[in-house]
Amino acid sequence: MDRIRPYVHDESRTVEWFWFTFAYLSAAECLAKDYQARTQACQHFVAPVIYNLRNGLELLLKFLALAGGSDFKALSHHDSHELFERVRRIFAELDSESIAIAAKALGVEEPLIAKHLLILVEKTEEITRKYSKCGFRSAGASAIDDPKNELFRYPSATVSSGAVDLSAWSSSLDVDELLEDVDVLQKFSLSVVGLFGRGSAGHLLETMSAQEVERF
Repeated sequence: MDRIRPYVHDESRTVEWFWFTFAYLSAAECLAKDYQARTQACQHFVAPVIYNLRNGLELLLKFLALAGGSDFKALSHHDSHELFERVRRIFAELDSESIAIAAKALGVEEPLIAKHLLILVEKTEEITRKYSKCGFRSAGASAIDDPKNELFRYPSATVSSGAVDLSAWSSSLDVDELLEDVDVLQKFSLSVVGLFGRGSAGHLLETMSAQEVERF
């Protein structure tokens, strides 16, 4: 019987992180739409909806970091705060050549792609903060710091409140807002593919089906 071994990264595998990101965010989208359509939604359905979005977000941040040249050893954790700060630094230091490659790949002018990426970084920061602190709940709900996405993985508890009853959170989930957040993260992942140019992952846009591209 074969066994799983520890992941060993090389540049040719960076594109796989994009596809895992795409898959988990798409799963979150599908689950959220199903949740929204149910007349009697399962109260605990909020857990897999948020978990898949959070996991997709973590994969996106790691994909962005790897695409920006980070060493995988520095990414072998689940802290979304730390991952985002690394991504922020990478995009703050993008050179003109990278911007030119991205602009050409996406078919837009260089100033527009720079502004576009800046907006996506800012929106991704908001989304990271929102879901890592459970800020998607109704106004007045206390924040819960969950940078490692533990709360939605299995039954959990907090230091001050004890056991967390996720069934009480179902009414505070704004599905339309969640779907908008998923859309932002998907667009960010696709935009960054342009930064690869014609390199090892440069064929990615060409291999995506028309239906997949149209979703963005």
